[in-house]
Amino acid sequence: MAVSGDSLSGVHCLVLRPAGQAAALTAHLRSLGASVTHFPTTEIRPLAPAPEQLAAVESADWLVFVSPNAADLGVRAIAAASRSIPAESRVAAVGAG
Repeated sequence: MAVSGDSLSGVHCLVLRPAGQAAALTAHLRSLGASVTHFPTTEIRPLAPAPEQLAAVESADWLVFVSPNAADLGVRAIAAASRSIPAESRVAAVGAG
């Protein structure tokens, strides 16, 4: 396999992103000439947080979301439980999104 310049012609890429989150990367790789196989290895789905976990949100100094998916699902769970993140809490997130 020899990659030259901006071309990925002759390169086979295995994309391990979750279902529903691979289209942009897959399309970009294909536009560069790569052969792409989408092989999702994880499934993103919400869990049912315990009431005490949701209550802890309102007294947390920091909320650390480990991914854009965690941020999305976490904020939805907090809102669905009629809880809110206090203005004085700090929020951190890992990853772009």
